[in-house]
Amino acid sequence: MIERQTHEALLANAATIKALRSFRIEPEYDWDVRDAAAVIGAPFNRYLKRQPADRSNCGIVQIAASHMRYFDDLPYFGQWEQTNLLRAEFGDRVCEYPDVHGCGEWVQTHVLIKWIAEEVLKLGRGNKVILVGHPHHVCRVAILAQHYGLNPIVVPACAHIAYDHNWCRRGVQLWCTWPVFYIPWEYASRQMLIRMIQQGKI
Repeated sequence: MIERQTHEALLANAATIKALRSFRIEPEYDWDVRDAAAVIGAPFNRYLKRQPADRSNCGIVQIAASHMRYFDDLPYFGQWEQTNLLRAEFGDRVCEYPDVHGCGEWVQTHVLIKWIAEEVLKLGRGNKVILVGHPHHVCRVAILAQHYGLNPIVVPACAHIAYDHNWCRRGVQLWCTWPVFYIPWEYASRQMLIRMIQQGKI
């Protein structure tokens, strides 16, 4: 049994590495969100407490909210940048990653997605999720979601989530302000994940 589990884990890691090595930036989009267990999202860029939300995270929130209104029993799992905006309308349906509070924290995407996957699977409603994120980030998020056992459906509206070009905001992550900065960062992040998988760290 242990050998079988090890073999399956190696195959899963190989599939994740293959996906991360792709030069594809945007994900495959899908409309079929029936039977989803939750809406999930990953922040793109950052804003701080008592600061206006940035354009990218506002776009993620708008799409997440539209699906939560349509499917009125679905929870949302994500980070402060979105949950801070969603909670007023959706209350306890909003589940927040516990270690980010709008004070400048930075959580690696794979850490956030592992937590989300664990929380979604605890629901016992299956592994299909509606995934919302910035179009140049969400492909990697989807790969990680699959790695941790989820079946992410990236909705087409994500293609329209914009960069926020204001690099003077407090808390801004400069590499998330323009594609010329972000896309090299994205490819470097994928290489880092590949190395971490090879070293058994994730």
